[in-house]
Amino acid sequence: MRHLYLLGLLYAGVLGASCTAEDKNLVLKEDFEDISNSQFFSKLEFNGETVSEGTGKDAVEGKTSLVLNTLKEKGEWPRSIRYPKGGLEGGKFYEITFDYKVLDSDRKQIMNFALIECQVNGKSERIVTETFGEKAGETGTVRVVGRVPEGAKNAYLDWTSHNGSRIAIDNIKIREFEAPKESDWMFEPGAFKAMRFKPTHPNFMDLSLPMFKMTKEQFFPFVDRYGQFKHREWKNKIHSNDDYKARIADEEKFNKKHPPLKNRDEFGGLISDDHKYEATGKFRTQKVGGKWFLVTPKGNLFWSLGIDCVGSFPSTPINGRENYFDDIADENYKSIAWWGKFDYEGKHDVFNFVRRNVAEKYGDSPDATYGKIAAKRMQAWGLNTYGAWTQNFVLNEQTVPYALIVGSVKTSNLESKEKLNAYWIPFPDYFDPKFESETMKSIAKSAAYIESPYCIGVFVDNELPWQNKDLLTARAILTCPPTQYSKIEFKNILEKKYGSIEKLNAAWNAKYSDWNDFLKKDDFIPSTKEAEADMVAFERKIYEHYFTVCRNAVKACDPNAMYFGCRLAWTNETCAIVASEICDVVSYNLYRNDVSGYELPKGAQDKPIIIGEYHFGNQDRGVFGGGLRPRKTMEDKVESYEKYTKSAIENPVVVGAHWFQWFDQLTTGRSDGENYSIGFVDACDTPHYEMAKAARKISRKMYDMRLKAPLEQSKNTEKTTVY
Repeated sequence: MRHLYLLGLLYAGVLGASCTAEDKNLVLKEDFEDISNSQFFSKLEFNGETVSEGTGKDAVEGKTSLVLNTLKEKGEWPRSIRYPKGGLEGGKFYEITFDYKVLDSDRKQIMNFALIECQVNGKSERIVTETFGEKAGETGTVRVVGRVPEGAKNAYLDWTSHNGSRIAIDNIKIREFEAPKESDWMFEPGAFKAMRFKPTHPNFMDLSLPMFKMTKEQFFPFVDRYGQFKHREWKNKIHSNDDYKARIADEEKFNKKHPPLKNRDEFGGLISDDHKYEATGKFRTQKVGGKWFLVTPKGNLFWSLGIDCVGSFPSTPINGRENYFDDIADENYKSIAWWGKFDYEGKHDVFNFVRRNVAEKYGDSPDATYGKIAAKRMQAWGLNTYGAWTQNFVLNEQTVPYALIVGSVKTSNLESKEKLNAYWIPFPDYFDPKFESETMKSIAKSAAYIESPYCIGVFVDNELPWQNKDLLTARAILTCPPTQYSKIEFKNILEKKYGSIEKLNAAWNAKYSDWNDFLKKDDFIPSTKEAEADMVAFERKIYEHYFTVCRNAVKACDPNAMYFGCRLAWTNETCAIVASEICDVVSYNLYRNDVSGYELPKGAQDKPIIIGEYHFGNQDRGVFGGGLRPRKTMEDKVESYEKYTKSAIENPVVVGAHWFQWFDQLTTGRSDGENYSIGFVDACDTPHYEMAKAARKISRKMYDMRLKAPLEQSKNTEKTTVY
C-alpha cells in the first residue's frame, strides 16, 4: 500500500473547478479513483502516515479509497486529516457528504467523528459534529452541515477518532450555499447561551421556514409558558390548559386498547411451564441455554426493558437569558441549582416548566399523583423496569420493578500534576479512610428500597472518571503530594514487595533516598517494565478497593440484593475485568447504534451486562437536539430504538437495557446545556405514542426473541446512514 505523503507534488486544483450545471452549489466531488490528480487531497493537512491509498477490500467503492489510520497516533483524540489547507471561508454554509467503511478489526470500541471547527475571537468553536463508524466492517454515509461565522479563523473540516481507528472514506462532495440574510445573527457564536443544540443544527434547520427570516427582535422570546418552542408547530403541541383535557382522554383510550401483556407475572417476568426456576423472593441471575437472564422473585425469566428518570421533572437555567421565555414569573417553580458544566457551573437559578405543566394538567401535586400515572403507562407500553434516577414517590408505589441508583461518598480527590479525564467529577481518592465509612452510612439510608422484592439491583455511582488506558491513574498518583492517601497506599504496597528502597530503585531505575522521599517526589515517573507492572497492579488495587466497598455497602442492606456496579462509560479493560470479579452484573452506558456482539473483555469473569443508558433523539418537532445519537425524524428515532433494543435482547450476555430518559429535555436545556429530544414523554407530559407502541411491540415478543436467538451473533455490516 502506497502512502500518499510519498507521492510528491500533486495537481493543485481550485475549489470551484468541479461545479456542474446540475448542481451549482457543488464545489468539489472526489471519488479517489485518480488520487494523483485529487483536488481534495491536494488541499489536505495530515500528519505522518495517517493517510494512504486503500484498494481491494480496503476500498469503500471502486478501485481506490482514502484510508485514514490513527491507531499509532498519540492522544485520546488523534486527528487524521484536516481540510482545506487555507481554511473554509467565513460567512458561508458548507455541506459535506462522504461514504465510509470501518477497517479496524482489533478494537471493540470504535468511534469516529467528522466536524467543522474554527476560532472566533481567539476561542475554539465547534460548529457541528457528526459521529459515525462503530464496528469493523460497518459502512455508511455521513452528512455534515454548518455555517462558518463571519470573521472566523482557522475554519476546517476535521476527521478524528476516539483513541484511534482505521477507516476508508470515499465519494466526498462539498457544497457551498448562503442563508437568508435576516437570520445571519442565528449562526454567530453566542447567539444562544448554554444550549448544546441550537435551532441552526442541520437536523432541525429548514431554511425555508419563516423562523429563518426573523430578526433577533422577532425571534425572542422563543419559549412559550409551557416550555415549548414557539416558532414551529407539531402534533399534540399544547396551546392552552384546555388542551390537557383532550390529552388525558387520548391517553385513557390508548391505555384501554393496550391492556397488560399476557403470560407475565406481577414483576413482568415470563410465565411459562417450560421455564420455571427457583423462587427466592428476590431478583437474581441465571444462565439458561448459554444465555444470561434475570429471574423474578417468583422464579420466572425476566429481561429488564426499562426507562430512566421517571418522575424527574426537567428544569432549565434562566440566569442571563430571561428574554428567552414568555412566562417565568411563578416563584413556586423557581429554585436554585448547584450542579452543571460550562456556562452554568456552580449556583444558578432554574425554572421547572415540566413540574408546572404536570400540576396544571392533573390539578394536583405531581409528587402525590405521578407514581400512579407512570405505573399505568409502563403497563400499557410494555416496559417492566424503572431505571436510574426514578424518583422515590414513583418507586413508593411498589408496582413496577426498579434498578436503584445510589452514590458513594467522595471525601477527597487526587491532587495531581498530571491531567486526568474528569468529565463529571475530579478523580476521587478512594483510599481516603472516610470513603468506606461514609459510603456505608450513605447507602444504608436507602436500605428500605434495596430490601424490596421490586428492587432488581443497585447501581452505585455513574460514569466515574476511570481512565481509558492503563498507567494513567498511577502516573497521576506519583505526582501527588506526600499526604495523598492513594500515594501512601502505593508506597506501603511497594515497601512490602521490595523491602528496601534500593531494590525499588533498581527495579524502577529511580534515585529515591528513602521511602519518605518516594512520597515527597512529585516529578518522577518511571518507565521500566517492572515499574509499569507495579503501576498497573496498583491501579487494579484501586478498582478492587472501590468495587468491594460499594458491594459491601449494598450487601449490608440486603445480602441477597444484586450489585450492578457503577455504569461504566469511560473505562479500560483492567477496570472492567475487576468489575466482573466483584459485581453481580456489570453495568455500562452504551450510546451506539446497536450492541450486537458486545461483551466483557478477555480475561473477565463470566458475568451478565446491564445497559444503564442508551437513546436516540428526533429533531423534527420543538427540541433542537437529538442527543448522543441524533436522528432527524421521530420515525428514525423509533427505527433506531427498535434495532438497538432487539440487538440487546438477542445478545446472550445482556440482561437488560434502560432508555435515557422519560421526559424530553427542555428546548433551552438543562444546567450543562443538554437539550435533547430523547424522551418517551414531552415537556407537557404527552406521551410520544410512536415510542410507546414500539416498546410494547418489542416487549410482547422479547422473550421469544431472546430464547430463540443464536448464541453466536453475526457481525452487523448493513449500510446505514448517519444523519
